[in-house]
Amino acid sequence: MGQPVHASDWRASLRALIQNNAPFWAGEYAVARRYFGTSLRSDAGDILWLRVQMFKEWTGAGVYGDRGVTVHNLVRQAADGLERIADSGELDQMDRIDGLLRFATDEFQHYSILCRVYQNLVPDNQLSIEQMGDLPHANRLVELRYQLREDPLGNMAVDLSEGGGLGLYYAVRDAFAASGVHSENDRHILDFANATVQDETNHMAGRFQKLVEAELSPGEWQQVDQHLQAICRQKLRERNQQFSDAFSDQDLVKFEADSAGAQQYARAHLGFLGERFEISL
Repeated sequence: MGQPVHASDWRASLRALIQNNAPFWAGEYAVARRYFGTSLRSDAGDILWLRVQMFKEWTGAGVYGDRGVTVHNLVRQAADGLERIADSGELDQMDRIDGLLRFATDEFQHYSILCRVYQNLVPDNQLSIEQMGDLPHANRLVELRYQLREDPLGNMAVDLSEGGGLGLYYAVRDAFAASGVHSENDRHILDFANATVQDETNHMAGRFQKLVEAELSPGEWQQVDQHLQAICRQKLRERNQQFSDAFSDQDLVKFEADSAGAQQYARAHLGFLGERFEISL
């Protein structure tokens, strides 16, 4: 990496990065809030978003692992490592194995909650998990992430992009808080949102901590920021398509320019980052 910035400057760079990407995260919140809070929601719409989200939980959607990796692969890698420990007492991979198991467990927990809802809606499902994720904007997002992961700074941006600023999950919580929980499926979806917020706030703070510890130069901070914006721009479109095109393309462009709405979202839902890094949002 280049010449690192001083503490005061990295805080300014971090704050700028969050501010520049918050419009996309707030847009994801608006998409899901509209879907769950209006008559746009339907069984067909639930089937669509559940399929895409189950695919993302199972495969990582380009965030982790090689092409084709799944939660199953991660568990198998961890099991192989445990077998080596049992056979030889090899301990140098303990942290890696622990990380694999924890990550796979979190992702599988999210997947399993969604699966209960999906099975209620489609008890005779014939689709593979790979087929569930076959959505144009989802495919573009996965490809963009794999392309950026070939570059160290791009890979940092991909890591930061997981979770979409938690917009979906806070939107579910807020929508059900306003309208109430009226079915078993609603309860499962709310459980999914609550579990993901709990997991991802810790994961998100950890990913930003890794970024700070990388001691980037000002130019490198800007590159990571630009890469992350490219991912988040595509991710907003994926999220909109996932939720039955809740908004028009013109609306999505307006979200990108809504700095006031972005600041409101960041202050309401990302305060844990401000506290962790001692920055104002």
